[in-house]
Parts: sequence; C-alpha cells; structure tokens
Amino acid sequence: MAGNLRVAHLRSPRRLQNLLLGLCVLCYAAPLLRIAVVAAQTLVRRTDQGGGDLGLVLVNARMARIIGLTCGQTLASVVVCLGIGIPLGWAVGRRTVHGSSVLGALLLAPFALPTVTVALAMFAIVGSPPDSLSGRFLLIVGAHALFNVGLVVRTVALAVEALPVQAEEAAASLGASAKSRWLHLRLPLLSPAIASSALLVALLSLTSFGAVVLLGGHGMTTLEVEVWVLATRQFDLGAAALLAVGQFFLVVLLLLAFERTARWSQQWSGLGIELRPLQSSTTKARVYPTRAGLTSLASWATALTLVGVPLGALVMRSGFDNGQWTWSRYVDLFGNKVVPLRGVDFVEVLWRSVGNAGVATVVATLIAVPVAIASRNQRVTRPVNRATSLSLGVPATLMGLGYLLLASGPPVDLRSSRWLLPVVQGILAAPICVRILAPPVSQIGRGVIEAARTLNSSGIDQAVRVWLPPLLRPLAFSAGCAFAFSIGEFGASSFLARSGDPTLTQLVARILSRPSVVSLSQACALSLLIGTLAVGAIVLPSGGVGLLRVGGRRA
Repeated sequence: MAGNLRVAHLRSPRRLQNLLLGLCVLCYAAPLLRIAVVAAQTLVRRTDQGGGDLGLVLVNARMARIIGLTCGQTLASVVVCLGIGIPLGWAVGRRTVHGSSVLGALLLAPFALPTVTVALAMFAIVGSPPDSLSGRFLLIVGAHALFNVGLVVRTVALAVEALPVQAEEAAASLGASAKSRWLHLRLPLLSPAIASSALLVALLSLTSFGAVVLLGGHGMTTLEVEVWVLATRQFDLGAAALLAVGQFFLVVLLLLAFERTARWSQQWSGLGIELRPLQSSTTKARVYPTRAGLTSLASWATALTLVGVPLGALVMRSGFDNGQWTWSRYVDLFGNKVVPLRGVDFVEVLWRSVGNAGVATVVATLIAVPVAIASRNQRVTRPVNRATSLSLGVPATLMGLGYLLLASGPPVDLRSSRWLLPVVQGILAAPICVRILAPPVSQIGRGVIEAARTLNSSGIDQAVRVWLPPLLRPLAFSAGCAFAFSIGEFGASSFLARSGDPTLTQLVARILSRPSVVSLSQACALSLLIGTLAVGAIVLPSGGVGLLRVGGRRA
C-alpha cells in the first residue's frame, strides 16, 4: 500500500511537468503553425485566382534588391566580425593581453544592450543620418559588429585555450615552421570555433530588425523588415506569412549548420591528445615582452575604439550642448516637450513599459522553471536544448506576426488586449531564462530530493528548503535578463503594440522619424535611458553573476 502511494506521489509531479512542457511547446508552435496555415491558404487562394498579384508582391525587382541587401549585410557583418574577433580571440586565449578577462567582458557587454541603444550609438558617431544608402549600410554593419564581436572573441578564445600544447611543442621540435604549425595544426583545430561563430553572427545579422529599421530608414529593407512592412503598412498578411515561412526555413538551416559545427568541434576530443590551457611557463616564455606589449596595446585600442567610441558618443550626444553638460534633453522627455511625441505622456509610457516588463518577467519565469526542472531528465535534456536553440534563433518579429494572426481570431479577437504584448514578450524571453536556470538546476542532488520525499515533506517545503536556496541568485539573474529583454524589445512590439499605447523603443523610432540635431539628441537620451534600465535590471538583482556565460536574444 505504501509503495503504491509512493509511486502515485512520484507520478503526479511528472504528469504536471509533462503538461507544463506541452503548454510551453504550444506557446512556440502555435504562432509558427498559424503562419504556415495562413501562408498555405494565401498560396492556394491566389494561385486559383491566377497568382498575378502574388507574383507582383514576391517576384519583382524590389524583392531582388531586398534579398541582395539581406545577403550583403549578413555577409559583410560576418566578415567584419571575424576580421576583428579572431585576432582578439587569439590574443585573449593566449593570455598575451594584460587584463584579458576584462577585455573579453568589455567586448561582450554590448550584447546585453537593447537594439535601440546600440543603433543610436552608431548615429551619435556620425551626428546625423547619412543621406547615402552606402553610409546607412556601413552603420548597420557597424552596429552588428558592436553587438557580435564579443561573441566571436569568446568562442575563439575558448578554442585557443584548449589547443594541445604537447602537439605544438612536438611539431616545433620536429622543425615545423610557424606557418606550417598554423596551417596544419592550429587552423584545423580552430576551424570549428571559427565556423560556429561565423554561423552565429550570420544568424543574428539575418534576423536583425531594430538596427535595420532605425539605421536603414526607408531605403534599406531586408527580409525581416519587409515582413513587417507587408503586415503593418500594406496590410497584406498573406504575403507577409509567405515571406516569414521562407525566412523561418533560412533560420532553421543556419541552426542545423551551427549544430553540425558544434558536433564537429567535439570530434577533436577523440584525437588522443591531452588538451590543456595554454598557460604553461614554456608557452609564456615564447612571448617576447615587446611583442606582448604591442599585442596588449593593439587589443585594448581595438576594443576601446569598437565599444568606447560609440557608447561615449551616445552619452555626449544625449547630454552635451555647446561643450557643456545639460539635462535639458531629459527634462524635455519627462516634461512632454519633445515635438515628435506631442500627445504622448512620456511618464505614462515609461510606467506602462516597466509594468509590461514586470509581467513578461513573471511569464518567462513560470515557463522557464518547469522546463529547467524537466531538463534534469537525460531523455529530455537534448530535446530541451534543441528546442531552446530554435526558440532563441526564431526572430521576435516572426513570433510577433504569428501571435498577431492568432490574436486576430476567430473565435476571440485579442488585438486590443493590453496583456497580449507582455505575455508574448515573456514567452520570447523564456528560452534565455531556461539557459540560465538549467545548469544550477541540474546540480541539485537527486539524493537530497529523494530524502525530502522520504520524510514526507510537502511540495512547498521541498521548494523552500531544497530548490530555492541554490536557485535564488540564478532566478534573480534570469528575472533581470527577462526584464531587460522586455524593456528593450522592438521586434514583436512593432506588430503587437497598440497605436495608442506605444513602448519606449517605439518612441525612439517616432523621434527619429523627424530628423534634426535636437531630435537626434533627444533620441540618444531616450535610448540611453532604456539601456540604463536594461543593464540595471541585469546587474542589480544578482550582481551581474554569470553575465559572461549566457547568450540571449535580440529583437
């Protein structure tokens, strides 16, 4: 009898866990399926009608330019990020740079900033939006470099640290030249890391929305932006769904290639060579002091130029006027004196955005906690990792379009609901929280949990005494990341935010719609405020613990 009660006691949480996992999968599958259904219906309906209007929308010179621009900015971003990131990653991984850990953290810090903050930082450098398309193209590539170089440096540096010292020493003792060691030893071992970082940058650049909209203006349109234009400007949801399906397949292909490179990198563990970090005295002795000093100087100069110049320009544009610091731009914002924002109560928008971020944080946590607990099961770990990777790779604009189609009914029209946007933002932020919570959850010993069950501890008592203490700081950090993502989210908001209830990021776009020197300063001030809220939400709850170990989603 007692055994049957114990089995029932164990099965009940598992059933609840499976139910919650099913609901989480539905949150991501439902909008994607809705897009696929609308795309199929549009294709069938317009094909029966001759398909002429569909051809005019999807097969024309404009679409060819859009595809060319999308591929061009993605390729340029990958080349620039690899060109900067590989040398810096080598220097950081070889520990030839003084303060290499601080350098890596500095380069990775912009990845935590909202898109609007980085985009306005690029505008702040040039002082005004460029008139030429080539100038705007360079700004977009620069924004992608500011975002993604830190990821390349981190990936390459970890691979460099794991290079086999014994193999290098053996090759050198056999008379292999430095060039030969690079081509036949180092490069093959670093190729998986370089390939995976290139694919990651390509994925993030392909799905970039906020940077292209804010920096590109009307003349620069990518596939991501065209989906938004078709859905919200031309109100052609069918054509938007068709383009979204095509973009989704591109994202899936990149994710599959990224997973393949990850497996490729694991194959080197079977070489039979003991891998250890390049921190031995023999390795350091080969670095001449003068060369080490020049390497440190060049690395820090590159990092400060890449990160410090844009962010410094953003601060200068937001507060300096005629060589003196002034708070007038911020006073104009809170005093509702910004001309492009007439009729908008800024304080109300601020509090509404903070409230939406709070709701999104709760939703993300409620989704992430059961998923992270379920990932303790080895049979579930790999599917959860794959689903999380796919969720992080799917653009926020694609999910925004899917939920817009779902909310349009039937049976219920939820487009006017104020809860739609924060709930969707919470769903989008949940994979970030899962990535943060899964490692500490997996470290909780099964023996402790079984002992608590044997002592007939209630579920609440187990949660408070067993689960909560080791997860308190990870929960605080994941909640801060979810809040920061929501407060700076731009993609889904462009589809789901009601016209009368704009978000903070949408106010930046409104200010830039009327370009002038004053408007640029006001937009810089607002984007700096958004960035400060996002960084504060990440750092304050947990002291920034784990910031360098977590990837995230950009809108």
